[in-house]
Amino acid sequence: MQKFHNLRGIGEVAHTFYEVQGSTRSRTVRLTPELHRVAAADDVLSHELDARWTIVEASFDAGIGRRLIASGVEIGKSGEELVAPARRVALTSVRGAIAGFQHGRCFYCRQEFEQLDADIHVDHVFPFSWMNTGSWRGPDLNHVWNLVLSCGPCNLAKSNRLPTSDEVELLLARNDAIAGSPHPLRRTLEITMCATDTTPETRARKRRDFVSAVWSHVTDGTLRGGW
Repeated sequence: MQKFHNLRGIGEVAHTFYEVQGSTRSRTVRLTPELHRVAAADDVLSHELDARWTIVEASFDAGIGRRLIASGVEIGKSGEELVAPARRVALTSVRGAIAGFQHGRCFYCRQEFEQLDADIHVDHVFPFSWMNTGSWRGPDLNHVWNLVLSCGPCNLAKSNRLPTSDEVELLLARNDAIAGSPHPLRRTLEITMCATDTTPETRARKRRDFVSAVWSHVTDGTLRGGW
């Protein structure tokens, strides 16, 4: 059971959620206060678990299995669904898949969604409309690396403006969180951001270089590094 407290490439996690006590037939499992705190965190945990399980369950139904993790997922045309590329099968909503990585907060104003009387929107940090200009030569902006959750007012106020440097740093941190997790989106980030090297440090550097290249392409019209 202790393997559930260890992540590949990371090792043992900082907080344990249960302890195995005793020996042989008298062994018992004691839940720790850390697990109780996570379980009490409103609906964030339930949405996150539901999204992850839906990805796994739908992949089994579609006969995709391990290939889903190897090839990553794509985004549907609506920008609202994660899709298995092999058979174009909708797996789960983008909202559910990334909500946990934002701790249930709007990407821009940082307020908890439960405290806001507004719809939750899926927003492109680098505006998707730029891809419709006819001159865009950068990467696909309709992908997980560029998608965040925001409240309605923040999304409408942002429109198609450039992200600020602080927002770019937040996006990088959010992507680092996905890349450091065992979530199926991790492989998607590695593929789309050209960061499939073996060391975590190199992958993190390539994710930053990827976003820096997008920023350069937008601000001075120069595409650096290629796609």
